[in-house]
Amino acid sequence: MRRNLLQIGAVLISLFICAALGQIEFPLQFLSAVAVHEGGHILIAALLGIRMTEFRSSGLGFNIKYNFINCGILKEAAVIIGGSLCGILSAALLYATPFAESKGGMSFILISLTLSALNLMPVRGLDGGELISSLLNYYMLPDRAYKITHLLSLIFSLTFWFITVCIQMRIGANLSMLMMSIYFICKSIFK
Repeated sequence: MRRNLLQIGAVLISLFICAALGQIEFPLQFLSAVAVHEGGHILIAALLGIRMTEFRSSGLGFNIKYNFINCGILKEAAVIIGGSLCGILSAALLYATPFAESKGGMSFILISLTLSALNLMPVRGLDGGELISSLLNYYMLPDRAYKITHLLSLIFSLTFWFITVCIQMRIGANLSMLMMSIYFICKSIFK
C-alpha cells in the first residue's frame, strides 16, 4: 500500500507540473496546483509509512484522512504541511526554469503559491488549522484543544474579513478576497 501511495503521489505531482508548463487555461492550472498540493500530502504520508484511510472531494479541494495512530506528532505535522510545502517547492522549481516566463508557467506558480499560503492559514478545515489542532491535541485534552482551535480559527477569520473589507473600501474591485474571508468565517463556525 505504501509503495502504491508513493507512486500515485509522485505521478500526480509530475503529471500536473508538466500540464502547468503548457499554455493552458486557468481551471486546469488551478486543478494542477490542487493536485500538486494533495499529491504532496499523499507523497509525504507514503514516505513516512502512514496509511491513507479516506479520500473524497470537498468544497474547494479534497479531504484526505490518514491513520495517525502511533505515528508521532512530527510525522503527523509533516503530512499536514506536506501539501503546502510541495506547492511551494514546485513553484520555486518551476520559477527557476525558462517555463516561468510563459503565461501558463507563471500562472501556475502564482496559483500554487496562493493555494499554499491560504492552506497554511490557521482556520479549521485548512492545513494550518489542522496543524494547530494536532499540536494542541498532543499537549492537552481534546476538548480544550478543540475550543482553543475554534477560537483561534474564528479570530483569524474575522481579522481576515476585517482586513479584506478595509482593502475593498480603499481600492475596491476584488470580491474574491471578500468571498474567501466569508468562507473562512463559515468554516470556523460551522465545521
